[in-house]
Amino acid sequence: MPRLLRLRRETMRGWCLWIGLTGCLATMEAVAVIFHATDDPAHHTTPPEGEWADSGWQWQGEWRGCVGTPIAPIGF
Repeated sequence: MPRLLRLRRETMRGWCLWIGLTGCLATMEAVAVIFHATDDPAHHTTPPEGEWADSGWQWQGEWRGCVGTPIAPIGF
């Protein structure tokens, strides 16, 4: 087999592997909420009271183990 053909095949195999691995990593789920103001894990976990009552927390729901806010009849 000519050296150039072998080199192209190895390069193509490398690119396919790279694209496949990148595709797998790109589709992995990452779930996080980061608060820069505090390290307290209980921060912002209870609905507001008083003036801010019913300001959106009533629309929070769980979907596949994550908390989310519905944004449309079929969007969450």
